[in-house]
Amino acid sequence: MNREARQRFQALAKQLSYILGHAPDEFGLVLEPGGWIPLRTLVQALHEEDAWKGITVSRIIDLGWQLEDCPFEFEGERIRFKSGAAGEQMPPEREQTPPPVILYLAVRRRFYPVLCEKGYEDPPSGEIILARDKGMATRIGARRDPQPVLVEVHTKKAEELGSRFFSYGQNLFVTQYLPAEGLAGPPLRLFQDAEKKSLSSKTKKQAPPRSSSENGASHAWNPATDRLMVRDDPEAKSILKRERDKKKIGWKDALRKEKRKG
Repeated sequence: MNREARQRFQALAKQLSYILGHAPDEFGLVLEPGGWIPLRTLVQALHEEDAWKGITVSRIIDLGWQLEDCPFEFEGERIRFKSGAAGEQMPPEREQTPPPVILYLAVRRRFYPVLCEKGYEDPPSGEIILARDKGMATRIGARRDPQPVLVEVHTKKAEELGSRFFSYGQNLFVTQYLPAEGLAGPPLRLFQDAEKKSLSSKTKKQAPPRSSSENGASHAWNPATDRLMVRDDPEAKSILKRERDKKKIGWKDALRKEKRKG
């Protein structure tokens, strides 16, 4: 491995050490119990940083054999900071602390109507990640939808209806349940109307242009297609035969006229 490649791997290891061992919340990440995180989730967060837009899962896995004393360990599709590794930090823990009055959540557009009606419970990851500010919430939501819907979480009302909030680092909170009554977002009807208009606009842009034959105009004869149509169409076949017969008759008539003149 040349010097440049070694420096690149060392820089990546340093970045991952900071994320996994110190401040995952700064990147909109919440580690699983034991410090694990899915590699794909980690790569998504790294792609949001200009310096790591081209990073891949395989490149991170390569750290295990490229570095002499790799500070990470891998298990299937997960990674964590190795226990007892040099420079190990203490990642944040979930703490039941009073949340701010408003937290933010960004969800997929297709999920928003369900959220308005039923709230949010039993998320696939086991926890709903909330942010203190809109920017971080949007950053997290954009990993699932390029245009997520931003929702306000009124924590006092949500707690009255059964939500429990746990802080995670300086930027995030997690919970397992959000009642619909504690959420505020775009009016559902206006949101649905906007989605219909957007879908209609995309459909028009993607629709192929109508052919000249569909518009009622004649089109240039194409020997590759038109001849096949004549052969396969009995009616067209009959028309073609009559046209050929007319040509033959016309040729004979012309010959007779020439003989008469002679």
